[in-house]
Amino acid sequence: MGYKSAGRRAFTLVEILIALAVVGVLFGLIFTFYKSAINRSKYVEAVATVDSIGKAEEINQMNTGEYVAAADTQEVNEKLGLDIQSKEYNYKVIGVTNDNFIVLAEKILDDINSGDLSSEPIVIARDKTGPISPESVDTPEGEPEGVPPGDVPSPGGSPGGGAPSGQDSPVSTPGGGGSPSGGGGIRTVKPRQNTLSADILNLLEGTVSGDWAFDLIANNSIKVVYVNVNDYGESDALAFWWGISDHIELVDRHNVFVTGNTIFVNQNLPALGYTDTAIASIITHEALHADYDYHPQLWIDATKAAHPELTDSDIHITQYPGDSIDQEYHAFDNAVDVWNEIKGTDTNGQLDYWANLKATGGEAAMKAAIRTLYGVNPPDLAGLPEY
Repeated sequence: MGYKSAGRRAFTLVEILIALAVVGVLFGLIFTFYKSAINRSKYVEAVATVDSIGKAEEINQMNTGEYVAAADTQEVNEKLGLDIQSKEYNYKVIGVTNDNFIVLAEKILDDINSGDLSSEPIVIARDKTGPISPESVDTPEGEPEGVPPGDVPSPGGSPGGGAPSGQDSPVSTPGGGGSPSGGGGIRTVKPRQNTLSADILNLLEGTVSGDWAFDLIANNSIKVVYVNVNDYGESDALAFWWGISDHIELVDRHNVFVTGNTIFVNQNLPALGYTDTAIASIITHEALHADYDYHPQLWIDATKAAHPELTDSDIHITQYPGDSIDQEYHAFDNAVDVWNEIKGTDTNGQLDYWANLKATGGEAAMKAAIRTLYGVNPPDLAGLPEY
């Protein structure tokens, strides 16, 4: 007998499409899990690298007595003797003081554009004590965006005072920060910032009185930006320094996200007739306040040398950070020196007033004007401490 084989049934088009769909879903799941695993691997590697940089900073501090700032991975390797090879992250060290530093891992733009990584640039941050929130270090500039209400980063450093406002009157409210406030459900905004032209800062480079400020800003990645000072509750300020850490401050029923390690300059100064030389001089006033944050012991030692009658308990910076009449005097004094050096034929009501005061009355006259400026008369009743 012959053998008769069973007949074969062909797959229908619907069945083929269903099979392809199932295969596609499975492939998509496998690819998603694979991509997620790769990104997790990149993240874990970045965490370990940031930790290694932190340890290298501690070793460098023990060997040299100081922490170092680094603008990118290459500088990190050069300054700390490391050999970081990373295609996914750029590493930097900012906010360097005698007592602390901040290490950042930033996503490289190619990965962001390819969609492999999310658009937020900073993913990992740590300071001397350990991991910190990336949001407390930096945020993208631009339109106001939301920040979780009540999410107040830990303060470190303090806002400095600002040059006085107004072109003619020396008796006006100075700039300066206030104490940070919690959110309490109030909307938080990030005011717009615009970076100043490099030409303004370049006026300071190589000068006798302002080169130190140029170096301080460059070496510590200090941002210098134009802002609407009203957004920060500083309506009378020409400029103000905000210290090493970030804060959220209550202004007009809004919480303002203030990026630390920044000199904020009133965006209206050019329209008010302030030339580049005047703005550069004002920036050095705020850089002096920044220098107090970055090198407190140097200023403590200088104050002791100038006033041997003082003890540590008499010097405000040994007790708490912030302004003093002595600090404001040094800020105005240095701004005057820079102004006299770079102004050429420029004139400015504020700076010319302080320059004339220094020339005719010296330190005593300038401090008397500062007490009036701050509403501190006599000095021990209110406002800023003497030293």
